[in-house]
Amino acid sequence: MSDISVIGLGNMGSALAQILLKNSYKVTVWNRTKSKANPLVKQGAILADDLAAAVSASPMFIVSLLNYEVTDRLIFETKVNEALPKRS
Repeated sequence: MSDISVIGLGNMGSALAQILLKNSYKVTVWNRTKSKANPLVKQGAILADDLAAAVSASPMFIVSLLNYEVTDRLIFETKVNEALPKRS
């Protein structure tokens, strides 16, 4: 299990993931464009296959997406919504 997941790997999400990795956190990452995760994976991040896997991989997750509408659409997809109740 990772310490934290970072969802969305634009400038902000990538920077947050890098800082976490540099501070010895186990980080799972996910982005719609998987190739954006490559530099972080080379630094030790774990790439989640899908958004539900990223949410389930860690006790906490950071969402860094374009706006509320995108976040709402992605987080409340059925598979992701099913992963959320498993959280404490």
